Amino acid sequence: MPSAGIYHYLIASFFVSIVAGCWNSIPQVDHLHEANTLLDKGNLALDNNHFNEAIAFYENALLHSRFLGEDQNLTSTISGKIKQTKARSLIHHFKVSSTRSDNSQNDLLPSTLETKDFKIIQSFGDISLTRTWSNKKISTLDTTVGIGRKITSHSNAGIEICSNHQNYIIRTVGPSGFILDDKKSIFINSGAYFISGEKNLSEPLSIEFPLGKVTFWHNKNYAFFLEVTTNGGCKLICLVGQPKFQLSNQELIELQPGELIFVTADEFSRKMNIELSTFIASSNLISDFEEPPDFAKKMKQNALIQAIRTKKHFRVLVGDAKNEQDFEVKILDDQSEKK
Repeated sequence: MPSAGIYHYLIASFFVSIVAGCWNSIPQVDHLHEANTLLDKGNLALDNNHFNEAIAFYENALLHSRFLGEDQNLTSTISGKIKQTKARSLIHHFKVSSTRSDNSQNDLLPSTLETKDFKIIQSFGDISLTRTWSNKKISTLDTTVGIGRKITSHSNAGIEICSNHQNYIIRTVGPSGFILDDKKSIFINSGAYFISGEKNLSEPLSIEFPLGKVTFWHNKNYAFFLEVTTNGGCKLICLVGQPKFQLSNQELIELQPGELIFVTADEFSRKMNIELSTFIASSNLISDFEEPPDFAKKMKQNALIQAIRTKKHFRVLVGDAKNEQDFEVKILDDQSEKK
């Protein structure tokens, strides 16, 4: 072989060796080991009547076992453990209930039977789950939430969940509380929210607040901000799309990105435009989570388009609705800004 050919052959062989070495250095998951380890942890949790933890361990073990196509016995074993844990949880629940005089908690079902109607996308801090199933705090093992739950976010906490039925996402941060009434209805009693979804929403979604209810639908991707006001109404800011909102008296309004309105029991306020770029940069609903919200790029595009179209700006503070006719707006001049 000519010397030049040998040289090229050696270079190629060295390159292949490096690539092979890098490939071999990538850690490979031993699914059998992981499945058995999680199965053992689940068994230990079950022995101590920690049913929620046992279910979480078994479900993670089941995911690993499904990579082992030839080992169907392990998958069957883990599936049987999940059914056994749910049965034991239900029996334990009724045994404990029969020995208590206070029935307020006894009517709640064990959380091991909780349905998987909503997927937890992100969460941090102290998040409480109450109603329908036994009360608990969200932990790193929790991945789903069932219909009927009341979700309470405390200070320095936040949660983002996605509906498995209606394909919408709701996120909240800081002190707030809302109830997942059913597949197409939410009751929001306090706090601020970022709500978004894709254009294929199958049915209108109803959002109740202390003072009333608003139903919305759309034919495009959408995102909007909602905050419960001190008088029991709510404030809406459109961020993406042109969602339509309707009150129980059939009054209808459509919002464009950047438009703000207040909602009472039977009336929408007049529209007001806010500066989207300022809102996006200052909102905890956007900045406090590790991952940005849906349509973050589209929101920035809308903010840029709005800035190009806007000829005059005013710095204002927008407060609550004072009554059914007016809401608080304070225009800031240079002197008030210095104060």
